[in-house]
Amino acid sequence: MWLNIALFAAILWQCNSMDMDCNNIFSESLYGVSECFQEDSEAENEEVMPCDEVETTNILWTVMDTKSGTVAVEFNLMPKSCGYTSYRLDLYMDEKVTNAEECANRTLFPSRHSRRYAEILSHDPENNKNISPCGKTAEVKFNYVFSGCYKLQFALMEDGIPDKYSESLPQFVETEYRKDLLVKKIPRITRQYTTTLRQWQFSLSRINVSRMQLETRKCDSHSCTCGHGIIQHWWEIALSTSGKFMCKVKNKLTNKPICHIGKDEIRCTIQNVTAGYYCVLVEIFDDRCVRDTVWNNDSYCVYNSKVFEVQSVSPQSPQITSPPSLRVDVILMAVFAVFVLMCIFALIFIWRRRRRRRSSEPDESRHVMKRALPLRPRILLLYSRDCKPFMNMMATFREMLKQVMKCEVYDCFDPLVEEELYQSKTDWLTTRVTCPEVKVVVVESKCAVLHQIALIKHVKLLYKEPTWLDDLFSYGLRILREDLQKNTYGRVFVVRIHGFTEEDDNICHITPYTRYVVPQNTEKLLSSLYQQSSLEYVLILNENTDSSLQKLKEDIRTLEIFKERNRDYLNKLFEKDIKEFIEETELKTKIV
Repeated sequence: MWLNIALFAAILWQCNSMDMDCNNIFSESLYGVSECFQEDSEAENEEVMPCDEVETTNILWTVMDTKSGTVAVEFNLMPKSCGYTSYRLDLYMDEKVTNAEECANRTLFPSRHSRRYAEILSHDPENNKNISPCGKTAEVKFNYVFSGCYKLQFALMEDGIPDKYSESLPQFVETEYRKDLLVKKIPRITRQYTTTLRQWQFSLSRINVSRMQLETRKCDSHSCTCGHGIIQHWWEIALSTSGKFMCKVKNKLTNKPICHIGKDEIRCTIQNVTAGYYCVLVEIFDDRCVRDTVWNNDSYCVYNSKVFEVQSVSPQSPQITSPPSLRVDVILMAVFAVFVLMCIFALIFIWRRRRRRRSSEPDESRHVMKRALPLRPRILLLYSRDCKPFMNMMATFREMLKQVMKCEVYDCFDPLVEEELYQSKTDWLTTRVTCPEVKVVVVESKCAVLHQIALIKHVKLLYKEPTWLDDLFSYGLRILREDLQKNTYGRVFVVRIHGFTEEDDNICHITPYTRYVVPQNTEKLLSSLYQQSSLEYVLILNENTDSSLQKLKEDIRTLEIFKERNRDYLNKLFEKDIKEFIEETELKTKIV
């Protein structure tokens, strides 16, 4: 099911002849996830395998394509009666081992090569008609496997959480594929706009990767960053269910684009472009993009062009004026103006440095009863993208935390961190969620619960106007669920919004304890974020901080009124009707 680089040219030629939306049979599977359905195959007199761990002595390793390094691994499934429907396979390796004899005695495997998930579904011809069957075994494929000593680590997943672990014996794999890094292979994005034709052409240099996503976006202003723009066109290049590399238009808000694939680049043309600010964004999905693996320690897999402006066509002809002649007095005045500006900038720089020093000193107007304030924490806000009043309220909440607590507040929707997210949004979030010094504030809402259902049931929850940050909330929940061995209660704080979060909007698998309702419990939340008892430590807020709290209360009231007047607003936010989505997930639960 996985991609084969040797066939990459086939997708480009095929898309050239049929445009980018060249087929209707297209793989919607997440990268790194394979699916099959398991039928009841246990006979009455057959010995039932135990449910303790995966049987790893009879694993079959097969080199499918030695040039591209595609290797298939077949392993025994647990009996269906054990109830496990998901397996996580981590492929570890030692690059220094050069032969099978040395590999057989190897016990330490320092580097992770890649990760795969195998999802086992129940047989349902109507809903799983494009999913192949698996009997007592399942098969997954790994890409870019180069010669070396490998070991598989299996994790049995229960509701998305690793439950039991087991490991395979060392296996020396030999292929013709040579390790090829993506770190320095940055795609080149060029664009050209023809004013008279209202025609926009852009091109992307080709890179041999497993899957990539191509988007055009429209921004509100020239200062807008590309990631905040509204998606106009959205393509995805991946492996189809028919086993061929294909490409498909995932979304288009304007007229249908025309794309052609050349030998060295992908070139697209969009007609009748309206006035506005536009850019191109490219995201690569590939094993070689994953951080902390044999491929790299940093991710360079999201790229974008600069934002450029398309102006309305003016009927007036341009006037040609002759350039003025330079005079000595004009030059002297220009030099003097530059000197004055340099002095002003120097004074501003000195003033800002002194102000920053003063702001770093303790604020005596804010104090803590009974003893000195502990070290200020670092806070991560984790919430799902919701309606506009909710996002405005969260921005106010973020700024209130910064002003009141004088601490670092991380928020993936904060424009100040967008450049960091471009490097690797998943690495950015993983680093902060797993850091013991970072407090995680999770906001409960109906929208957050829908994302949780989609995560547990392995389904997609698509927005009508998707952005590149929509999946980060579910990814953060997944990390928290796999990180339960740490002091979750001391690090994770659950917040509910008065008048917006409903009684049954509960996020599971985090902490079953205290819920802080804002704005009523805001001061208790701030005190608790210092990891101190709210009875012993109570923040005393001055007039300056009171103003930020008052702004938060006003935004919460606005959000409450919005929900009262728009009870079905979630149906306008997502592609599927909410009731229909919940019924489908419940049906899938019964099937599995």
